Amino acid sequence: MLFVAVRATLQNTRVDGHSMEPALRDGQYLLVNKLAYKFSHPRRGDIVVFPSPQDRRRVLIKRIVGLPGEEVAIVSGQVYINGVALDEPYILKANANGSWGPRVLGPNEYLVLGDNRDNSNDSRSFGPISEEDIIGKAWFSLWPPGLHIGQLPQMTAESNMAAKR
Repeated sequence: MLFVAVRATLQNTRVDGHSMEPALRDGQYLLVNKLAYKFSHPRRGDIVVFPSPQDRRRVLIKRIVGLPGEEVAIVSGQVYINGVALDEPYILKANANGSWGPRVLGPNEYLVLGDNRDNSNDSRSFGPISEEDIIGKAWFSLWPPGLHIGQLPQMTAESNMAAKR
């Protein structure tokens, strides 16, 4: 019974690739909180796990940048939410040539991007994801030793947008 309870609430996953550097590293093992969004909605800055829209057998790990109902645009690598530049201290570097949108997200759509924008397969190529597709929130780093072991730091909407208001 304990095993079933744990599997219903947590899932382990492995970071595959460099798209979330420097926050997450290739080969890092994480616990995913599958109950995180049963009683609340995803927030900007959350790192989420979801099936790849291109190959549903694989999972992707990305950061939520745009929320339902927001107009999102990327101009020369800078993300704008409803015309306001988004402060993203977690990204490796902005791709100065990267542009996307503008697009108003639907009532159940989230724009997800990798922190390493030059090396990320994310909403810029496959579009927004729906809340139903989100498996859970990346919550805890398990492995390998030498990297951060413990609860992952969270970036909230307030900390991201406060500097630009």
